[in-house]
Amino acid sequence: MHSPTPFQKTALWLACALALTLSACGGGGGGTETASTSTTPTVIDGALVLGAVQGATIAVYAADNEGKKTGLALGTTTSKADGTYSVKLSKEYTGAVLIEAQGGNYKSEADTSKTVQLSAAVTALAFVDKNTPNTVHVTPLTHMVASRVETLIQDQDSPNITAALIKAQRDLQELLGDLDLGDTDLLTHLLPDFNSGNGKGYRYGYLLGTLEEAAKNTALHPVEFMRLCARDLADHRADGKHKGQAIQHSNNGKAMGATLCSSSLNAAALSLRHSTTSIYVGKNIDLSDASQQVAAATAHSAGVTGATATSSGAITYMEYYDETGTAQKRVFVAGREHGLGVINVNDPTAPVRATDAGLTQKIIDAGLSSVGGVVAINNSSRPLLFLFDYGSDLVVKVDVLSQTVTADHLNIEGTVEYSGASNVKISGGMLDTVQGGVWLATADGLVHYDPISMTEVARIAQPEGTVINENIGGDPSSNVILSPDYNHNGRGLIAYRLDETKAYIQDLGEWEKLLPKLSPNEPDALSMDTAYKVAVVTGEHDSNIALIYTPSLTYTLPAAPANTVKASVVSSASVGVLTAPASAVKPILLSDGVGGDCTALDISGSSVESNQHLVLFMAGNSQDLAVGLLNDPNSAAGFGMTQWKSWVGGSFGPAGDPHGVGSYQLSDGRSYGFVLTDTHQVLMIDLKKFLDAPAKATCSTRLNSDPFMDLSMIKRVAY
Repeated sequence: MHSPTPFQKTALWLACALALTLSACGGGGGGTETASTSTTPTVIDGALVLGAVQGATIAVYAADNEGKKTGLALGTTTSKADGTYSVKLSKEYTGAVLIEAQGGNYKSEADTSKTVQLSAAVTALAFVDKNTPNTVHVTPLTHMVASRVETLIQDQDSPNITAALIKAQRDLQELLGDLDLGDTDLLTHLLPDFNSGNGKGYRYGYLLGTLEEAAKNTALHPVEFMRLCARDLADHRADGKHKGQAIQHSNNGKAMGATLCSSSLNAAALSLRHSTTSIYVGKNIDLSDASQQVAAATAHSAGVTGATATSSGAITYMEYYDETGTAQKRVFVAGREHGLGVINVNDPTAPVRATDAGLTQKIIDAGLSSVGGVVAINNSSRPLLFLFDYGSDLVVKVDVLSQTVTADHLNIEGTVEYSGASNVKISGGMLDTVQGGVWLATADGLVHYDPISMTEVARIAQPEGTVINENIGGDPSSNVILSPDYNHNGRGLIAYRLDETKAYIQDLGEWEKLLPKLSPNEPDALSMDTAYKVAVVTGEHDSNIALIYTPSLTYTLPAAPANTVKASVVSSASVGVLTAPASAVKPILLSDGVGGDCTALDISGSSVESNQHLVLFMAGNSQDLAVGLLNDPNSAAGFGMTQWKSWVGGSFGPAGDPHGVGSYQLSDGRSYGFVLTDTHQVLMIDLKKFLDAPAKATCSTRLNSDPFMDLSMIKRVAY
């Protein structure tokens, strides 16, 4: 018997690493040494990993210039109990191959008590060389890479398979999670590792576990989930479509949900970390790094779920799968004294009231007689809502499917006053798409709360002499939430660094120098484009707004650590210093325009739809509306907003402060803004249609015709 070659020794180690239960792994073993001669068939070794798949048929095909299989199989084999395989081709071969794996079964990484049948093909695209050992591992991610390669070549975005493979790996890491793969590291050479807490294999294993967890959470077969996501992400956009065309489920022909491969993965990345059934149970592995890598990447694709920083948490959007496996799309409205409102937007052109009186009563019975805020929760295996009200520290969790309601009290000691509200304890909230849970703007500062366990995670105490704004905004993937200081004659911008649990404040003199016309005594709200990293600041009943390019902000640590645990106020001397260079700030006057009829607007709040970068401007006590389009900071136009349209005195009654507004991209691919009114209704505004409508001859930024007369532009929807 020959001694094992270096690759065979590596393969033996890989097999040991893959095994879910290790009984014996030695340093040597059987096998034959292969010589690279002109008459020796090409051999490919690797592993098939969803969990370790045993009994699958592995077939190797020559691939054409688009990465598709051609002809008959060059060789077949069956995967072993640990998922490893070795296949000898029928001839010596150098070139591109597509490997298909079908059949067999494996233990689910999300629930190791379950055995899953491999019901459809999983593939990998690779190059093999007749003169060298060849390693090709096959996983759901290699399947997604192969699908992306095919699209890149068909669209002529890559000149050949080699370039397409590298670009496809890079693109999928942007969407799914950074595996720290360089352009010379091939995914097919990397083995997922479920037994250590660092390295590329560790991150790879967690990403595969996330896919399995997401399939479990959405009641889909893992291979069907993989197939849908592979098709969805092949065009480098997680929107439930392939180049604008709907993607159907294979079992029932229904269109897949737009958020399946964004928010569902974002939720799974967070819930897998705390799972009690996963492959990681009992291994004492710190999963925080891998979890954050996947959560941060999928958060960028999850704007359609409400996973963006909007405004006060007054309106949120959720897409989820019901018990029948059907995708449901709902807008949830914090209707204040009217309770929780629900609007069915499965068809965005025909929204329908879907409020449940029984659920409303359960929320009242839990102690929440008025609903001031609602946030869709993304780190749960089930669709959950988180509710709060302004004058109480009571918070409520609602399971949308079971309609189970759970209540808890926060320990909020103080109250805060706003121009439109008094004795406020919780003024707003926004989703944390990376760590999970909700950040709440409270009288005591910023509080991180986990609705899954119904426990407080952390808080960042409010700097002395400042008041947190009722409408906060931020970007959890950049670890920052921003609030203009609401205190009269207080400070400028306040930044809450989520990773540090520290506050940084800007000197008021710097704020006033940069933005002399923007209500220096009372900037009223902030929202954020989480893709462009641009914050939108509005004043109090003003036409002046400001844009802030947040990557240019600088943070100087305090001389002494800030007290951030269970304290309602910290000295301004103990917080950090926030500095904004002039190049990062852009003042804009919404009443500007060409013509003599561009009169002032009454604007106090905003909401950004980060997929199409459209901003809806409104006010809680005004009937004025405006829509603007943010410039790409990396474009020739540069950071700013050069297009907007407005309408003064719309025919609706405003709901009052805080500003009830939210903006989301729905399943038809269009961006809609929602504004709470005083008549048990919301305005549903097609933002692009509003922006593109003709302007007056006497003002280039004012609509020529009343948008409320065009029901395709603005609908009044009861909730």
